[in-house]
Amino acid sequence: MNRVDLDWRELLGNSDAVVILGMGPQALFLLRELRHFYSKIYLIGSKNWIGYYSRFGNKIVCSTEEIQKEIETIVGFYGKETPIIFSGGYYLRYYLANQYLSSFNCFPKPFSKLGLLNDKMYLYDYVRKIDSSVKLLDSFLLTEMVEPKYPVILKWKTDVAKRAFKTIVVKEKQHFHRLKQRYLEQTDDIIVQSYLTNKRSIAWAAYCNKGEPLKQVVVDQIRQYPVGLTNCVVDYKREKKEQILSFCSEIVRNFVYTGFIEIEFLQDRDNLQLYLLEVNPRPWGWIDYLKYSTKEANNKPMINMLRDIVDIWKNRSFFPLGKLIPRAVRYFGYNKAIWASEDPLPLLGQILNRLYKIQEM
Repeated sequence: MNRVDLDWRELLGNSDAVVILGMGPQALFLLRELRHFYSKIYLIGSKNWIGYYSRFGNKIVCSTEEIQKEIETIVGFYGKETPIIFSGGYYLRYYLANQYLSSFNCFPKPFSKLGLLNDKMYLYDYVRKIDSSVKLLDSFLLTEMVEPKYPVILKWKTDVAKRAFKTIVVKEKQHFHRLKQRYLEQTDDIIVQSYLTNKRSIAWAAYCNKGEPLKQVVVDQIRQYPVGLTNCVVDYKREKKEQILSFCSEIVRNFVYTGFIEIEFLQDRDNLQLYLLEVNPRPWGWIDYLKYSTKEANNKPMINMLRDIVDIWKNRSFFPLGKLIPRAVRYFGYNKAIWASEDPLPLLGQILNRLYKIQEM
């Protein structure tokens, strides 16, 4: 199994145990990495998430209201140095909403600046004030917008808002005003952003220590359709890579950031201009790619097998066998997210679970 070549015990804390909030793909990555450094790993979250099926770690299934008690019990036994890592958006929301956690050894940090990084409008204002060649798409709060130039994107201002959608592309006036009326009480939490048509999706991601990126990658986030066998990330080797590395390093340095972080961009394919989308101060969905970052394998794409297999099953009428087999052969040369031969149940269990749900629909 490939691993990230960092001394996690030195970076996170000299304790016998570590706590991971969440049981999603990010938590599974952390569990497999950290088991080599800590004798006890506790995953706290909901049952049936992919990390729950791993043969590693101790799983604690509990409600949101019970999290504090579980954390205090573990830290009380192992000591204040016990690292507590928040592995996804839901648990980042919990972290920011609970001041008691600021006195523990929590990641990411510093606690006082996480809310700022997580607020897109604050981040956009910050970028406007620095001398940067990275540009911003026109962005306004929904409450301020009377009539945009279509098409536009609607998205949430922060990662912690309760959201009925992630992003919506709005192409015409009637749709825009229906949405504005529907979310009338949340218009201060929704951003209206101009839509870039001919674009490439790029992401920088890293583990940072006190503002210094210790392990970082820049990837093309490939999203081709129809779905299946084409959802992947691949190492970004284009002309803007140094610019991205410089810009992101300045962000984390100025915030003295410690922890996992992802910064997303769009690039105009016509003029190559970079636009900042958002910052996610937490582990990201394609985090498995980090362990390929210094190996020969980083020349190969990394695919999400779980997503692809489920998508193919749902759209099987669109995948004639003659077209599917040649594309499936490429799996053997790709890096694979989630899959590990020594820990197969997370992937296999979720595939069976999801296919069963699809058949019930």
